[in-house]
Amino acid sequence: MQEKNTKDFVDPEMVERLKKAISEKYKSKSEFAEKIGATYEIVRLWCKGKSKPSTDFMISIAINTTISIDWLLTGKEKSESGCDVGCTEDEKELGRQAVKVLKSKTAADYSGSLRDNIKSFYLAVIAEEEKNNNVKQLQNDMNDLRQEINDLKNIIIAASTKEPNEPTGTG
Repeated sequence: MQEKNTKDFVDPEMVERLKKAISEKYKSKSEFAEKIGATYEIVRLWCKGKSKPSTDFMISIAINTTISIDWLLTGKEKSESGCDVGCTEDEKELGRQAVKVLKSKTAADYSGSLRDNIKSFYLAVIAEEEKNNNVKQLQNDMNDLRQEINDLKNIIIAASTKEPNEPTGTG
């Protein structure tokens, strides 16, 4: 991404919004510049109102801070509910509430939740494998028992078909 100095008017309120967004999430302009792929000099020019970010940098700024491009440019969110057209007032309110909940969560909240979900899935897989192993072991044990029963049945049948005077092989 390249940044050019422009002679276009740079809104001083936009400059203040940008500085606020940077300071809320980053320790320094250098750290912020590195994160969005800009040079410190470019960020310094933006913060002095001598230049404004290109569209590519606007997108990167929005991704790497807690602000939207709409807010950076105008100071207003396009839509707090994400539902401007064709929604009832109830749907818009539900959207606004959902946005508030999502904005209140941090990356750590999401990663913790994701970690918990992965752990639960992993434990469920292990439990299923143990269950399958137990079932296989039970099936093997049942097959062994069937074989022993068949062997005993054959011994009983063989013993019952012998003549009473025949020796049984025991002495």
